[in-house]
This record gives sequence, C-alpha cells and structure tokens, in this order.
Amino acid sequence: MVGYGVAIGQGVSPEPHASVEKKRFAELLDAGADILRSIWDRIALLGILDIEYINWDYPAEVFFRPAEVFSRIEPLYRVIRRSFGAYGIEPLTILTGQGYHFAFRIPKDSETFPLLAAHGSASPHLVEWGDRFAARFGCAFPPREAAAYETLGRLFEYLVYRIFREYESLPADGMERIPAVPTDVAVGRIGPRGWREAVSLDLSLFGDPLPRRATRCPFSSYQKCRVLRERYGEQAGRELPIPLLLP
Repeated sequence: MVGYGVAIGQGVSPEPHASVEKKRFAELLDAGADILRSIWDRIALLGILDIEYINWDYPAEVFFRPAEVFSRIEPLYRVIRRSFGAYGIEPLTILTGQGYHFAFRIPKDSETFPLLAAHGSASPHLVEWGDRFAARFGCAFPPREAAAYETLGRLFEYLVYRIFREYESLPADGMERIPAVPTDVAVGRIGPRGWREAVSLDLSLFGDPLPRRATRCPFSSYQKCRVLRERYGEQAGRELPIPLLLP
C-alpha cells in the first residue's frame, strides 16, 4: 500500500509518498496520509480508469469551484458509464478531488483471466522492472500476470477511444463542451474565458509494471492541493479543506 501527503516526509519517507507493507497501515493513518492500495492484487486483475479535470491556466479551479467543474464533467461521466455498461461491466465509481475513478476486477480463477494472459506480450524490460520492485516485499512478478495486464491496457485504449467518439457525437446543449483527451494531452484555448482545460482519461498506468502502480481508496483523503503547492498555489494549499474520496 502507499501513503501520500504533506506529513509523510516527516517520518515514513523523505518523499511525500511511501510504499509500505500492510502491517504499517496504522502508521500511515497516524501520519494523516492519503491511502492508496496496490493495483497488483493477489486474487484478481484490477481494471481502473482514472479521469481528471485539468486546467493549464487555472489548475486550482476544480478545488475552488467544484460544483461548476463537476457539472461540466457530467456528460462525459454518463458516456463512460454507458460504455462500461455496453460490455456488462458495473464499475465501482469513486468521486475524487478532480474527477472519478472507475474500477472493476477480473478474478484470476475466472475464464477471462487466462484469455487476457494468452493474448498479451508484456515487455521483458517491464517484467524485470516489476520483478525488482516486487522483490522489495518478498514477492515475484509472474510473466503471466504481466501479459494479462498488457492485454487489459490495450482493451482500455480501445474503450477510451470508443468513449471519445460517443462523447464527441453528443448533441449540442448550448454549453461549451469541455474536451476529453488521453493522458494529459494539452489543448488549445476554448470558451469565453479562453482557458486551456480538458478532462484527461489516464492510460499511463499501463505504461508501468503492475507492481509499481497504486490507486486511491474510497473514504481516503485527497491532499494534492496541499502537496503540490507549486502547481495549485499557496492559497489552495493553505486555505482549502481536504476533499474525501466517496464511492
């Protein structure tokens, strides 16, 4: 598991984040950390789509005007839910400080998992990198899981572009539609304010070995605006309450 927050560097780790064994869970809570769990799971392969509102000209807008921002994300949110539903998937949907996480799991003893593994071809470099990280916790990273994860990443890429097509085909509703982009791709200025803003559908987790990635847990805190003050500004880091993740 991973702890993240302003207090982590005062004891658990010199950085604002730390990967630790589960037995140190209480230590992370005592430090006031955001709680993230590993995407590498003992009994299932986890599928996670992380979407975030990004504003290159006013990064803290989502923290100062959350109701306005999330109302603008709502049409894309509905498209994403419909796209998962078209494949019979009902993801756990988690409200974050900047968007949503959509999560589901594929048990390793299911009929689906070996199909994913059979159609994957994970990079030997990524398998070796993941294995080195897993060794810190006395584990090995099986190539079969790496292959299944790689296939899942390609399926998510297909899903994301399907989402883009449906979202772009929505009828005009009189509002300036916020662009949807893959993984923080920058956009031009839009709308009467002329800001560069978009919703990012993040596929970057599939570019890293499975053991290295983690995802935020429901009911945890979300301290990005306090940790990343150089991005969101001193006012956001000093004055705003810390959001919670809600399913």
